[in-house]
Amino acid sequence: MSFLEKHLEDLSKRIEQVSEENQNLRYQLTQLQEEYRVAQDNRDYVQENYLEKVKELKSENLLTTVLREKFYFEEMDIKQLQDDLAATVRGNDILKCEVQNALDALSCATPKLKYLELQVLKKDENINQLTNDLQECMKELGVVKGILPKVFQERDFMWEEVKSYSEMNMLLNYEINILKRKVDTLDEDFLMKEGQITILKDWIGKPFDLLASPDSLLE
Repeated sequence: MSFLEKHLEDLSKRIEQVSEENQNLRYQLTQLQEEYRVAQDNRDYVQENYLEKVKELKSENLLTTVLREKFYFEEMDIKQLQDDLAATVRGNDILKCEVQNALDALSCATPKLKYLELQVLKKDENINQLTNDLQECMKELGVVKGILPKVFQERDFMWEEVKSYSEMNMLLNYEINILKRKVDTLDEDFLMKEGQITILKDWIGKPFDLLASPDSLLE
């Protein structure tokens, strides 16, 4: 049994109890009114016992006033209990609506939750794949780190060879330049010799004159 149902049951019992007390008060009030009417009908008897009856009537009037006040307060309590019961019923209806809304929201959120769970599973798979890839990369990095000193050593060796070849290339270029100069010199000597040969050929082709001057021979 929920709290609201128990509270409603207690309020119902309280209302029944107050109703019974109200009926008892009404019955007592009716009896007092009947006794009051009987007292009025028996005026002679009342006059004989006037002082005593006056006291009794005052007491009964006081009791009636008290009972009326009690009846009034009981009615106020009943009204308050009815208001509380109505408020409780309204609260129960509101709570039912809120529970239904929560159930509807939960039913709407269930597919989203399943979708998010699938996304989380996919993310986990991706994370596992990335973890495996990272492990493979770490292994490859370890292998690379292992061969890296050898690579550096080979690089230094090749760099020394490059420097040696550069020095040799410089020496060869220097020798080539020297050879080019020698070739140029030889070309000049060859041209000079060729000119001299041509002159000799021309001189040989002319008639020999013993009296000619050396300048004319050169011509």
